[in-house]
Amino acid sequence: MRAAHGEDRLECHVLKGAQCAGAAIYRANVAKRTRDPALLRLPRDAKKVFANYLEFMIHHGQRVVKEALDLATGRTKENQPKLP
Repeated sequence: MRAAHGEDRLECHVLKGAQCAGAAIYRANVAKRTRDPALLRLPRDAKKVFANYLEFMIHHGQRVVKEALDLATGRTKENQPKLP
């Protein structure tokens, strides 16, 4: 999470030597703009990449965060939104 919100280049896990497109889109989704113009910048896309911090944390196994969000929003197993 720190890296995604940071200023460093993030390497792609698919293409060796490339920058991570998912991280670039996530940064756009959460309005994080790196200061280094050499870093990859791509437009927002909340359908293909996590739209916010909570979606990121839920996907990466933060069960406590998910349970708190469910409690706060009144979500049940039947009315959960589908996350990417």
